[in-house]
Amino acid sequence: MNTSSLWIFCLMTGVFIMSIFFFFPVSNQTTITFSDGSQIQAEIVRTEQTREKGLSGRKTLQKNHGMLFLFDEPQQRGIWMKGMWFSIDILWLREGKIVSMVEHAPIPVLGESIPTFRPDVLASEVLELPDGFVSEHGLREGDEVKIK
Repeated sequence: MNTSSLWIFCLMTGVFIMSIFFFFPVSNQTTITFSDGSQIQAEIVRTEQTREKGLSGRKTLQKNHGMLFLFDEPQQRGIWMKGMWFSIDILWLREGKIVSMVEHAPIPVLGESIPTFRPDVLASEVLELPDGFVSEHGLREGDEVKIK
């Protein structure tokens, strides 16, 4: 193979790989459907850095929006409220079901330790929702949750 053929092959391979990312992008948004039929749009966080930041520093969380934390293995995942400006509801999920929840998780109080919420059960996903979403939709442990 001569150098110009090798150059063309490398160029075509690069274009092919870039087109995969263009036509099949990895979305950082998903739709989540609850057992009562309600839906939210959730931002997906997969990396340790984005999981640690979470909703910290944001001023609000829009109605029917949330943040979904994905993990490789089920564990007892703690969620802390560092840098939070608003209360939230937190759901821990495993195998498409709510396994634990916290309603109205409070924001940190200046001069006190930062609240961390941890379930007594294993979870593979954690979903942060607007404050009051759980009670508004009557969600309970054991309810099904579909993530698209």
